[in-house]
Amino acid sequence: MFELLAVAFMLFVGLLVFGLVAGVLLLALKLVLFVVLLPLRLLKWLLFFPFMLLKGLVALVVGLLVLPVVAIVLVLGLATAAAALFVPLLPLFVVAAVVWLVMRAASRPVAVRS
Repeated sequence: MFELLAVAFMLFVGLLVFGLVAGVLLLALKLVLFVVLLPLRLLKWLLFFPFMLLKGLVALVVGLLVLPVVAIVLVLGLATAAAALFVPLLPLFVVAAVVWLVMRAASRPVAVRS
């Protein structure tokens, strides 16, 4: 039983060491690739920077042109939502108005004679 536990522990330690070595090697490879490809990344950034500025400018212009349309649609949507909320309450408003009119007619002030 002890031998099986020792073999399992050695296997665990071996996998741990292998993972550590592989991680260090992959980190070194990543660092080397980063250093080697850094000039290409900087060149790509330098070449495409004007196009990125142009894309931002076009997006700004399109956004400014679309903004009034979005505002109108938003106002219409809010009006529609308000109507959808208040239309089902219309019968209650009518009943309340009728009750108010009846109560107002029933409680007319009496003319005072002097």
